Amino acid sequence: MSLVTSARAKQDPAINRLSSVASPLGYLEHLLDAASKQVEKFTGRIFEYDEYLETIDGHGTIDLYLKAPPISTITSVSVTQPGVGGTTTAYASTDFTIDYESGYIRFKDTSLYFPEGYQNIAVQYFGGFVTIPENIQIATIQIALTLGSQGSTSNDLALGTESSGDYRSGFRQQAQVSGLFSPAVKQLLYPYCVWISSSLVAYS
Repeated sequence: MSLVTSARAKQDPAINRLSSVASPLGYLEHLLDAASKQVEKFTGRIFEYDEYLETIDGHGTIDLYLKAPPISTITSVSVTQPGVGGTTTAYASTDFTIDYESGYIRFKDTSLYFPEGYQNIAVQYFGGFVTIPENIQIATIQIALTLGSQGSTSNDLALGTESSGDYRSGFRQQAQVSGLFSPAVKQLLYPYCVWISSSLVAYS
C-alpha cells in the first residue's frame, strides 16, 4: 500500500506537472508504491496501521523493538528456547513494560530475557499509523518525483521492457540509481528509522 494517496501527492506542483504529462494509466500510483517501498526499506519499519504477527531474532537481551510502531495493543508474545525441540513459552502483555510510541518492550522481571536464536520470538499486535505522518508523506512524494524525473529522461528505467505496463522491474533498477535519498529526504526519515532483524506479516 502506498504511504501517500495520488490526490495528496498532486498537491505538490512538481508531481502534478509530472502526472499531467502523457504517461501510462496508473503510472503515478506505481511511482508512489515504489517510493513507499523505498521509504520502508530505508527506515526498517512498517507505517500502515494493521494487526501484525512479527517474528524476531533473539539476542539474549531483556528488551526488543517492534517493527510497526506506534503500538496500539499487544495480543501475545511467545518465546522459543534455542535448540532442537526447544520449548515455547507464552507471555501476556502485562509481563512487559511497553513504550507504545517507539515499539519498545522490556521484561518487567529482569531475570527473564529473549534468548539468542533465529526468528524465535513471535509477537502479535496492532500497530502503525492510522494517519501517515506528514514528513513521511513528503519524503515519499520527493522520492516518487525523483523516480519519475529519472524515468522521463530514461524510459527504459521508468517502464522496464514490459509492454504490459508492469513497471516493477524498472523501479528495481531505479532503486540502484544514486540520488533517491537527498540530504533533505534523509533528514525527514531519520527520526523514524529502526533497524531490527524480523519478519512481519499483516493479518488484513
